[in-house]
Amino acid sequence: MIDSKIKDYYDDIIKICKVYSSLGSRCKMDSPATEQEISELENKIGNSLPSAYKEWLGLTKHLRADGGFLELFFPAETIGDEEICIGSVAGDGDDYYFNFKNNQFYREFEGETEIFDSFIDLLDDFYLELEMRADSKYGEKWLKIYDKLFPDK
Repeated sequence: MIDSKIKDYYDDIIKICKVYSSLGSRCKMDSPATEQEISELENKIGNSLPSAYKEWLGLTKHLRADGGFLELFFPAETIGDEEICIGSVAGDGDDYYFNFKNNQFYREFEGETEIFDSFIDLLDDFYLELEMRADSKYGEKWLKIYDKLFPDK
């Protein structure tokens, strides 16, 4: 069963992606990772993935937002013997990581590290990046489209 917080973030990110798409910017969500792929990754790193991250991967293996400006993805490889890269912002070295030795999620950019208490906190950071990007790129226009597409009930 998927944690409601994970599903809520997924649904909220889908909504913002629909707004981005209506403004001409591509967003794409791949199909979920399979249990076998997740199990193989856990065997490769010699540790279990946190349940919230596995639940996210059970919703999508790769999310590309704003034409790939923001991404969360199934890790392709380990970095050294402690971490895997699980996402990026702008593709310029501003990346999201999971340290599988200490079960810690973090974001690193220009030598600065922001540690998250959980994968939920990482998703919150990712969601805020989506909103800030929309604000800087489209101003109030994106909010008007959002309200039109998803009116309060």
